[in-house]
Amino acid sequence: MCEVSQSSTGSYDQPPQPIPVKLPVFAIVAGAYEAMYDDCFAFLKLAAIPFGLLVYISVIELLAETGQVVGGALAVSILLEFTAVVLLSFLWCRRLLPPAERRHPSALRCFLWYLLCGLFLYLIVAALLFVWMFAAVSVWLWLIELVPAASVLVQIGPALISVLGIALVFFMTARFLPVFPGVAIGTSVTFRAAWFAMEGNAWRVMAAFLFAAAPVMLITLLLLSLVPTDVAVVSSLAIGVNAFTQAAVWVVGLGASAGVAAAVFQSVREHLPGARPLQLKLPGIT
Repeated sequence: MCEVSQSSTGSYDQPPQPIPVKLPVFAIVAGAYEAMYDDCFAFLKLAAIPFGLLVYISVIELLAETGQVVGGALAVSILLEFTAVVLLSFLWCRRLLPPAERRHPSALRCFLWYLLCGLFLYLIVAALLFVWMFAAVSVWLWLIELVPAASVLVQIGPALISVLGIALVFFMTARFLPVFPGVAIGTSVTFRAAWFAMEGNAWRVMAAFLFAAAPVMLITLLLLSLVPTDVAVVSSLAIGVNAFTQAAVWVVGLGASAGVAAAVFQSVREHLPGARPLQLKLPGIT
């Protein structure tokens, strides 16, 4: 294994090799949910502000479904949604990681770096997704013209392009994932180092995120199917209850995802030469 030097600030001069273990997908997901259950009062306290933002966002999105909201409010809701996601994941990662590993005492400074890293990753993924969609749609249209009778291709083409695009987003997030828990506690883990460390385990991280988010996606789809689109039918009470429930479900899903990120960070750090292993507050993760 190549030598990796670590500076006093916690940064790495060379990228590590892939971690030599296979991440336990189900143990990570179960531990993430169990951590929220065991420390539920602390989680609820940390999730209060993100929950309020998500309730507001859910109301705006539900009103948009009925045509009662214009584009300006939707743009604001997108910004608030990004803020809520980043804030909750940052706060819960810091809660799961032991205080001794917080190399910088300022939570605000760590959060700002966390936010900047999130924006940087968002721009990278957005650019790759744009290139992928442009190339895939171009090839799809070319194939349709080449084989006019390919009705199956016409039907499954857009769905396949969308699924592969979502897989690309999950893959890039999995490869760069260790950056974010590290930033949350003030440890500098570069994007390059994270990319090398996650080689061979990215698909397992994707599976862990998928299982952690599965309850969120299923319940959200169910709730959206129950919301009437007729303006005359929708009541303020129905919108409020639905928005509250959606926000609660999303908060749980975000907490589970942050737990997955913290567990993955532990696995990466404890296999880096010269790095002291962490002991996370995640039941079932050793």
